[in-house]
Amino acid sequence: MQITPREREHRLIVDWRKPLQRYDTSHFQHLRSVDWSKTAYGSSASWPPLLRSIAMAMMQNHTPMILHWGPNYDIMYNEEYAKIARDKHPALLGAPLSEWPEVSDFFRPFLDAAYYGGQTTGDVGRRYAKLLLTHRGQSGALEEGYFDFTLLPILQSSGLTDGVLEIAIDRTRVVLAYRRMDTLGKLSNSLRTIHDFNDEFWRSVVAAFDENPMDSPVLILYRTASDSHQSVHQLQEAIGATPGGNFAPYVYSDGAPAGIFKEDMRIAKERNKVVLKQLSVEVTNSGELNSRGIGSNPSAAAIIPIQVAGKATYGFLILGINPLRPMERSYKLWLDCIRKELSAAAVGVWSRQQEISRILEREQSGSLKQVIFDLKSQLGQCTQAQKRSELLFTQTSETLPVGLMLLDLGGQVFFSNHMAKKMFRASCDKELNQTWRDHIYHEDRDKVLEAFSHAVQHKQNMFMHHRLGNCEPERGWNYWVASSMVAQVDEFTGQISRYVFSLQDISSHKQNEEYQRHLSDQANERRHQLETFLDMFSHELRNPFSATLQCADSILNSLSLLENKGQPLKTDDMMEYAQTILFCVQHQMRIIDDVLTVSKLEAMALTLTPVNVRLHEALWQILKIFRSQLQTKNLRASCIVEDSYKDLHVDWVEADPSRWSQILVNLIGNAIKFSGPDNDEREITIRLGASKERPTGYGDVSYRIDEQEETELQDDASEYIDQLGSGEHIYIQAMVEDKGIGISPKWKKRLFHRFEQVPKTHINYGGSGLGLFICRRLCRIQGGEIGFSSEEGKGSRFAFFIRVRRLNTAEESLHHYPTIGDVAAARTNPTTDVAPAVSASQAASRMPEYTECLPVYRVLVVEDNLLNQKVVQRQLNRLGCVTYVASNGEQAVEFVKKSKYGAAMGEDWPSLDIVLMDMEMPVMDGCTATRKIREMERTGELVKHVPILGISANARPEQVALMTEAGMDDAIPKPFTVPTLLQRFSQLMEKFSISVETLPPLAPKENVESKQKPRRPSMLKDLSRTGSIFRRSSEEQLSYQVTRL
Repeated sequence: MQITPREREHRLIVDWRKPLQRYDTSHFQHLRSVDWSKTAYGSSASWPPLLRSIAMAMMQNHTPMILHWGPNYDIMYNEEYAKIARDKHPALLGAPLSEWPEVSDFFRPFLDAAYYGGQTTGDVGRRYAKLLLTHRGQSGALEEGYFDFTLLPILQSSGLTDGVLEIAIDRTRVVLAYRRMDTLGKLSNSLRTIHDFNDEFWRSVVAAFDENPMDSPVLILYRTASDSHQSVHQLQEAIGATPGGNFAPYVYSDGAPAGIFKEDMRIAKERNKVVLKQLSVEVTNSGELNSRGIGSNPSAAAIIPIQVAGKATYGFLILGINPLRPMERSYKLWLDCIRKELSAAAVGVWSRQQEISRILEREQSGSLKQVIFDLKSQLGQCTQAQKRSELLFTQTSETLPVGLMLLDLGGQVFFSNHMAKKMFRASCDKELNQTWRDHIYHEDRDKVLEAFSHAVQHKQNMFMHHRLGNCEPERGWNYWVASSMVAQVDEFTGQISRYVFSLQDISSHKQNEEYQRHLSDQANERRHQLETFLDMFSHELRNPFSATLQCADSILNSLSLLENKGQPLKTDDMMEYAQTILFCVQHQMRIIDDVLTVSKLEAMALTLTPVNVRLHEALWQILKIFRSQLQTKNLRASCIVEDSYKDLHVDWVEADPSRWSQILVNLIGNAIKFSGPDNDEREITIRLGASKERPTGYGDVSYRIDEQEETELQDDASEYIDQLGSGEHIYIQAMVEDKGIGISPKWKKRLFHRFEQVPKTHINYGGSGLGLFICRRLCRIQGGEIGFSSEEGKGSRFAFFIRVRRLNTAEESLHHYPTIGDVAAARTNPTTDVAPAVSASQAASRMPEYTECLPVYRVLVVEDNLLNQKVVQRQLNRLGCVTYVASNGEQAVEFVKKSKYGAAMGEDWPSLDIVLMDMEMPVMDGCTATRKIREMERTGELVKHVPILGISANARPEQVALMTEAGMDDAIPKPFTVPTLLQRFSQLMEKFSISVETLPPLAPKENVESKQKPRRPSMLKDLSRTGSIFRRSSEEQLSYQVTRL
């Protein structure tokens, strides 16, 4: 849809924090003058996106809004709200709520409930109107106002509340309309049955205004007595004015001296119109006025004649004009309605007087026909007056911004205004009366009709919130309304005469409440998930840390006893300690890898690398990983290659074996973990199958995917499918079945959600709650899906499939399928082993056997951690490498400058092949040091390119990219193995054509370092000076040394 320039300008969100030209206002200037950094908001330049969006949007809104931020509720509001703030503006900007004592005590409980309890508070306006009655109108003068306020908490993603947004909805027109219509109704009802201009008539006029002092701060009533010479107006009542004073003299007469209202009364009498008179300051401040209602004296008055049109005048009603309301059209219309009501009542009284007189006269004259004629004539006049009164009521009701219906005692609608017909989609009262019940939203209809019937049956009032309409396509309903039905009681009979049913549109309020409630629920759920994850993560890391610490201390103590007392080592104990440490480290790595994998998946940074692989052989390599765990838990594991796999002659395929293996390792690990000692059937079964068509299930496991998920899966797997290229695509399926604890129906729907675990399982079985979430995402980005079936107490079956490309379909490949039985027994039966997996990435990661000549690399190890430094040295020295050490980047730069790479080339300067550079170090980090080395190469201080291999404990792609951008030739994350490190060395030597010396192959269990130099002093003695290696202070400073070992 094309947006016009005018619409674009209207939609523009102006950043008022910057000086503007075209859109600048005085309010924006006031906002910029506030030092927000001294408030809870903080500096406006550093506002978070949510606060910035709210602050910008509310300033463009024409609804009064105020934002309370922080525990002191520091204030920010828009230009519309400045009218409510009155003379407090602009000092309130940035000030705490306590600086506004007129409203602080009233509002604080509601703000506290929203801020500390996250409660949305609405519809407090009627109570609040008594406290905040006036505000600045369009003319700048104080005006009476009524507002509904909604308080919405502003929530962080963590669920904590930053502030509260207060939205003020102006209800002034509605309140004034109801109040003035009520006065008209009382005036009409009280005068309807009066037959004479006696004291009761004048008392009834005064009483009609008793409950509306705001619109009658001063009320003066005169009664006219006429004779053949002049008219005399006698004071009947004076409210808000001193009787007998200049403002309300006891008598006005044609021959008396001129008074304040004498000329205006004459004009009103001649024209039969309401006359408005402006009062001078001297009159207003004369001391004779003591206005009721708001407490300030009026500056104008309305002179309303009480007369029969074209006939006698019976009196005058003088009303002081409400000083806090402008003289708008609706005010003038209301004053004219009062005049017409009084005239209609006067006509009725006059007609009844005339009627009585004529009846007596006709009785005396015997002219009954004339009496009937006169009665009809008077009745016609009364009927016309009544019609005019009804027309005025109809016109007034059409100006109301709410739906209004009048119902009889049986609940039937006999009048409705335009807004009511619009809400119920009716063209006339008859149609509305037939359909309004059906138009109530179907979920609310029963309770609304029940409340309506109860109110009609018991003649009570009704008030409730509900929805209207059933045809809105997205949300189902058209309006949220506040419905009220009030029974009107006849003042003379004391009986209910009718019901007034009003409906106010509150859709925007309800949508805001629902949106805030949804945000609050999401934030609470995210906070709960994060807290649960942190509990599990802490548990899963601390337990292995504790075990590692105890094992290391035991090894250290055993070595100390060997060295000091000659007590022999217990090999089995040492092996057990080492295996425990290895297991703990692997467990921690799995937890960390899970977190990193989720981070990559969420950032869409996880890459797939399809290679040629036999997945059935890769499966056997995976099972070998779990041999020790299976033996420890006394479990059998069997693998079955299904007929579907054999029938398709599946052999070589193109897939990502590491990601396929990651899924299987997760599922097999879970199967082992949840197979407890109480299970009778202690067996795990892994099945492998294949399909040409996209499978919908595997055995009794179904892959439930709706249309929306199908589209998402295609998007997730599009890049992977493109990498597979053209050719025959098939689907490889796998199932892991256990006889463990199973899953309860309650948790089945939430099983693949992030951070979700069956309660307390992490305490008994461990885990981070990320494994199955990762499995599902990995399946989907490989064009597959995962599903499960489970019965609590009897075990679970997890199945998944991925999409691959077939490379070879030869039937002779069938002999490659392994037959795998008892995997736990394979440790003692080597004949069950099969050929290793054939993917290049797996082959490269294996530990070399060193049957060939070993290269002698000259390596500068730049590492600030003394332990890591010594471990790497020892490992490299064992393999014949020459190592140098530096504790920070600055030392590394100096060493390289004075090595054989240096331009000066001193005779005793050491040779160097490669630099192993840590990233994070004191004094100078690895990236800075690399940049300096590259700069020295460009300036000629170094004669050629220095190979640099970066190492870091941070494995995120962004960190690796940062190292390569700084100039490092390659990067490897911690922890790493020495064979992997040597492989990287070899690749860099080949890349830069650097030749290195070689050594003969290592003999079994032979230490190269022991041949190169005498035995070094015991490390135990070095550590004894500083205490246990695991308890050494992290603040201990390491002295600098560059040593050739």
